[in-house]
Amino acid sequence: MNANKGLLALVIGMGVIVLLGVGVLAYGLMQRASNPNFAFFKDAPSATNIQIALPEGATVQEIGTVNNLLAVHVIDGQDRDSVLMIDPADGRIVRRLDFRAAQ
Repeated sequence: MNANKGLLALVIGMGVIVLLGVGVLAYGLMQRASNPNFAFFKDAPSATNIQIALPEGATVQEIGTVNNLLAVHVIDGQDRDSVLMIDPADGRIVRRLDFRAAQ
C-alpha cells in the first residue's frame, strides 16, 4: 500500500506541474495578444555606441529606415554606390545592395 501512496503523490505532483505550465502558457498568450513586444525574460540591453567600419574613402550619403532597419547609402572611394541594411539593435549588416552599371 505504501508503494501506491508514493505513486499517487508522484502523479498528483506532476499533474500540478502540468497545470501550472498550462496556466503560464495561457498568461503568456494573453499578454502577447495585447502587447506583441511582451516577453517573460527581457533581452540584455544592447550597446549604445555601435561602430560600423567603412572602407577607406567611403562616405555616407543618406540614412533612412525601412522595416525597422537602417538604410545607409554609401559611396566608396571609387564612386560605387551601395546601400547597407543595418539592424540598429546590434549594428549587424543584414543586407548589402551594390549597384553597378547595366551591361
